[in-house]
Amino acid sequence: MNQKFVKLMLVLLIASANIRYADSYDWSGISVGAKVGYASMDSKLENRVVGSQHYFNAYGDSIDLKDTSALGGIFLGAQKQYKNYLFGVELDHTFGDLEETKQMTGSFATNSFKVRMKNINSIAGKFGYAFDDNLIYAKLGYASAKFSTQADEIPTYDHTGVSSNRQSGYLIGLGFDKSLKLLNKNIILGINYDHYEFNDKTQIGQDLSGYIPTYDVNVNPSLDSLMLKLSYKFN
Repeated sequence: MNQKFVKLMLVLLIASANIRYADSYDWSGISVGAKVGYASMDSKLENRVVGSQHYFNAYGDSIDLKDTSALGGIFLGAQKQYKNYLFGVELDHTFGDLEETKQMTGSFATNSFKVRMKNINSIAGKFGYAFDDNLIYAKLGYASAKFSTQADEIPTYDHTGVSSNRQSGYLIGLGFDKSLKLLNKNIILGINYDHYEFNDKTQIGQDLSGYIPTYDVNVNPSLDSLMLKLSYKFN
């Protein structure tokens, strides 16, 4: 399937070489829009508590979690076309609620671990190649998201550990946009794939029962999304 996709992209690029810039659609301008789609999140929780253990068995113990869910978002972009090449920047806010829970046997009981992501803010450079009212582009930029975790002992001691923090990282993406010029040349329909890689970070949490001195866990998440986008371009 990947080979077929690459071949299709090459055909489009070769065909676009025969299109004269003077006859092409102008992608320059400011765009605002909304998006909706689907995402998959992978995360790893790793114990950072030294000494007496409750939720994990030992320092460095870890558990992997994965979740898929629908996402939505809004974005604002500015871009300039030079001949067939496009350069721009895009601000993006993605919202949703990805949450996964998994059980693992700990020192005293079977424990339930949960990781949750609520939103992503990003800014990315956009580099594209336009052929008439079609645009292929790539993105590279900075992203930040809020992650929270929770660990529950089931059912013996009824302890709950919680932590929450924002974590930063990078995003890379690929997309295709099409002007709906038969309807309105400034209305843009597109599809976009983004991969987010967030830096692993130790969250200093707390045990709500007050019995366990600390609940510290390292969170290492990543996310992949595929979104359908609709925007309006102001010339």
